[in-house]
Amino acid sequence: YLIHEYLNQDWQCFSFQQVVRILDEIKLSYAGSTDLGTHLDNINFSEEHQQFLNAIEHPIFKEQCRDYFANTQFRRDLFIRGKNNLTPLQVQEKLRKTAFVLLTAKEQLPNSITGLLGTFNLIEEIYQPIGNRFAEVNYKPLTIADLETNFPELHYAKILNALVILCHLGLAQPCQNNEPSQKMFEHCHNLNHYILKQASFHQNYSVLISPITGIGIPTEHFHQLFYRAHFIDGLTTATDFAYYVQDVIQQLGWLVLDKDGQTVSDQVKSIEIIQSKAQIFLESKKLEIAKQLRLFN
Repeated sequence: YLIHEYLNQDWQCFSFQQVVRILDEIKLSYAGSTDLGTHLDNINFSEEHQQFLNAIEHPIFKEQCRDYFANTQFRRDLFIRGKNNLTPLQVQEKLRKTAFVLLTAKEQLPNSITGLLGTFNLIEEIYQPIGNRFAEVNYKPLTIADLETNFPELHYAKILNALVILCHLGLAQPCQNNEPSQKMFEHCHNLNHYILKQASFHQNYSVLISPITGIGIPTEHFHQLFYRAHFIDGLTTATDFAYYVQDVIQQLGWLVLDKDGQTVSDQVKSIEIIQSKAQIFLESKKLEIAKQLRLFN
């Protein structure tokens, strides 16, 4: 804050093109944005803007124009050394073989998405079959090729766009490896078990790690305790989860919040609130998905 306010003669903001030129001096090339939302032109740019952008051949200048249209202040980009450009068909081949995993039950999938142009409905004819297919295989990872085989009417572009949107919303993740090494499993399982045990003392951790995706799985404190109640202590019902969590927070001297954000000191009411959260957790198929993500041994 002090640097920004009092040393602003040395504070310089760079445009995207300037950053590209600076990093090019150390042999780093722009690979793409890590913000998946920026790739969804249909919800962010008008038809006129899209036509203008599609007419630009230079990829760096196109990105700079996207920043102008979106009034972008900060970017999240990936730069790499030794960049190899793939043809569109090569990209399709690799993406078709990439597996994705759904992080919530099909019933919990949203009906809309918000972009720079407003809120848009998600097409039910696309998302419902995809959600149903994940549910049919008990939420195990599926490739785009798998989904194409099951739904010939949904071509590659529609399936990819749907999965990108679900990943952008935090409801799906791509898989880096369906068969990680035993060493990778051990590292991830040890870390996740440690985090679950620490959940009885504090709420400093908010993610678990999946050896399948290689990405952190956002996991709120109650969910960590639910996972611990099931995978470590063998509990299965929402009622059992509620009493288990109530005992933990009672030892910590914490209170739950009701729907209005008010603390609840009555133990019976507290257990009811936790049981409601646990029921939603179970209905979201979190336990089945955790098994597919190989979060715990």
